[in-house]
Amino acid sequence: MKMTLIIFTLFLINPVYSSDKIIGYGSTTAALPAKNQEWFYMGFELGFYDRLDKRYGRNVIHLKSDSMGDTLAALSVAKDLLLKKIPILTGFTTSHDALLAAKEINKVPDDTLALFIGPGHQSLSTVGRNIYTTGESMQDAADFMVQVLSRKFKGKRGLVISNVEAVFSVNNRDFLRKKVLEKSSSAVLLDFVSLNPTGKLSDEVMLDVVRGKYDYFVMTAYAEECAPVLKQLDVLDKHYPIIANSAWTT
Repeated sequence: MKMTLIIFTLFLINPVYSSDKIIGYGSTTAALPAKNQEWFYMGFELGFYDRLDKRYGRNVIHLKSDSMGDTLAALSVAKDLLLKKIPILTGFTTSHDALLAAKEINKVPDDTLALFIGPGHQSLSTVGRNIYTTGESMQDAADFMVQVLSRKFKGKRGLVISNVEAVFSVNNRDFLRKKVLEKSSSAVLLDFVSLNPTGKLSDEVMLDVVRGKYDYFVMTAYAEECAPVLKQLDVLDKHYPIIANSAWTT
């Protein structure tokens, strides 16, 4: 309902823009595949169309995307939308893209509103007064995850697997490590490793897994990034519980 009020206020106060669109939806495939981006957009578009009068629904969204996988593409996507003087930016569904887009938004003196869909990086809470995200607090997510681990796997050792190339994954990993250190008890026992350049666990780590060192896995990377690891684990006799976060959208 808040979104509806904001949009109608813009129509009433200043109905003339250099673009005929009120909302700009930005996306790239730098961190998340195009299919995932399509699902986010379709959900947003359908929800927006349902909430507003059908005279405006699909006529106020300007879609700007980059499917080349460029890691800095969010900068150019956000810049293009801002040059069109679109007052509300949304989309940028990963923390990687949202943090980059926020840099461009902060260069604009006007009160451009950004409502990112999905990203949960903790830094988004401090990047600007008009920048918001629908993603959960990374700190709260880590708190909850540690609570689950302490109940379900008390005294058992788990392996946290992260991707150092993904800001969301690293942010989640760092908060988990911090929470475990703060807890300073034997209730939650975690080791931390990163995916190697091929997206797999190293031979040394896999040897520990085969020897039964770990009872469960915590994966902070996106599901697609963990596919090679899942294939490694699939050939083992033992079945392991896997704890993942909201990045697992497929």
